[in-house]
Amino acid sequence: MLVLGSIQGDFVVFSPENRVLVTNIIVKTRPARITSIHFGDEDSQFLFGDANGSVRLCIIESGRVLEIHEGMHRGDIQVSYAVTQDTIISCGIDGQILFFDMKSKVISKNNLILPPGVSVSLMTVVPATKELITSCSDNIVRCWNIFERKRTKLLYGHANSIVYHIRRPEESFLATISTDGTLRSWNLEDALCRQISKMPHKCPKSFDLSPSGNEALIVFSNYILSIVDVTSSEVKWSYQSLYPVLAAYWKEHPNQIMLITSVSILYINCLLYTSDAADDLLCVDLGGRRIIKKK
Repeated sequence: MLVLGSIQGDFVVFSPENRVLVTNIIVKTRPARITSIHFGDEDSQFLFGDANGSVRLCIIESGRVLEIHEGMHRGDIQVSYAVTQDTIISCGIDGQILFFDMKSKVISKNNLILPPGVSVSLMTVVPATKELITSCSDNIVRCWNIFERKRTKLLYGHANSIVYHIRRPEESFLATISTDGTLRSWNLEDALCRQISKMPHKCPKSFDLSPSGNEALIVFSNYILSIVDVTSSEVKWSYQSLYPVLAAYWKEHPNQIMLITSVSILYINCLLYTSDAADDLLCVDLGGRRIIKKK
C-alpha cells in the first residue's frame, strides 16, 4: 500500500501492485499541517504526525482516525514509526526521540535526546535487530539500541546534511545521500565507509537502490530523477518531470520504476543502455484514471 497525504489532512490510499486507487480518506476534524506519514506493522493502518507535535493512527478500511497523543512534541513531528503494534517511536524538532506505549497510553520516561540544534530527516528500525537508525542534519548517522535506549554507532564522513538512507535488513549495509553531492555505502559492523559515489546534483530528496545494488535511483528537488552507477558515478538515465517529484522506487521488473509526483503516479520503463530510445510510460492519476501514452 501507498499513502499520499496533503498538508490539509486528506489522504489517498493507492495499491502499487494493482495500480488502482483503494480509497480516499478525509479527516473530519482537520489536524494541523501533516509533516510525516508511516505505515504501522500492518497495511491496514498508518501513522501520521502534524505540526502541533501530535501523532494519530488511521484505520484504512473505516477511515477512522485515533488520537495517539496530542502535543507529544513541541513543534513539528519530523518522523513517526511503529516498532510493534504496542510501541510508537517519534522524533520532533525539539530533539527528542520518544517511545509511546499503545496499551498504557504513556510516554516512556527512558527516551533518547539528540544534541541541541540537530534535526532528523529520516528514522528507520531494523526489524531483526531492533536497531534504530537516524539520518541527521549535523552530517552524522546515529544508530541506537532501542531496548537499552543508548547510542551504539556514529557514522562520520558526509560534509553536509544527510537527507535519506536505505538499510538492507539481510546485510550489515547502509547507503546514505547528502546535500554534499555524494552517496556513501557503509558497513555497519565497523561503522566504516566502503564506497563514495558522486551525484549529478547537490539537492537530493530520496533514493532507492536497484535489486542488484549496482544502481541508485535518486530524486532531486529540481524535478530531476537520475539513475547513477554506484561504482563509477556514471549517470545512466535521467528524467525531467513537469511537476515536483515526491519519491521514486524500483519495481520487480529490472528496468521499471514507479515515480510519484504531486499530481500523478508514473510507471516508467527506463532503457538504461539505449540512449536514443524513447521510454515507455504508464501514468495513473490520483483520481484513479489510467492514461497510456508514449514519450
